[in-house]
Amino acid sequence: KRDARIPLLQQENAGSAAARNNGIRNANGQYIALLDSDDLWDAEFLEEQVAFMKEKNAVVVHCSYRCIDEEGKEILAPAYCAPVTTYKDMVLYNRIGCLSGLYDTKKYGKIYLREELKSLRDDYAYWLDIVKLEGKAYGNQKILASYRVFASSIASKRKSFLNTTKV
Repeated sequence: KRDARIPLLQQENAGSAAARNNGIRNANGQYIALLDSDDLWDAEFLEEQVAFMKEKNAVVVHCSYRCIDEEGKEILAPAYCAPVTTYKDMVLYNRIGCLSGLYDTKKYGKIYLREELKSLRDDYAYWLDIVKLEGKAYGNQKILASYRVFASSIASKRKSFLNTTKV
């Protein structure tokens, strides 16, 4: 309501991949970035990332980010990104935080998330697909975003990890 350039899109719940794809389908701009409702970009995120992308002549970039709790207090150490992330790096571990990536559609056009994954690491697969096409992503060392970590999600991830890992 406050900014006519940003339309409100609504749909039935079909997972984060479907929601993100709906946004990408309706996007008119050159750049695609993903931001979940509980995470935050610093005010200069887009300006800094676009400038960094142009400086590196890159198709995909990402940045470092801080981890915050439910109240917005910084917890844990910041997640610093490597200056360059290759496809091989991405196969081993997701090095692009969902909220930190920016993709320029000029070279490959719009790329969509894998809806068959529903909400299971669809963002990881998305950035992996883009880095596979381009071969690498550049990492902006500046901290430009805040990833919200919920105490309940840490506990559930720890429990899930322990259930699937032989100790």
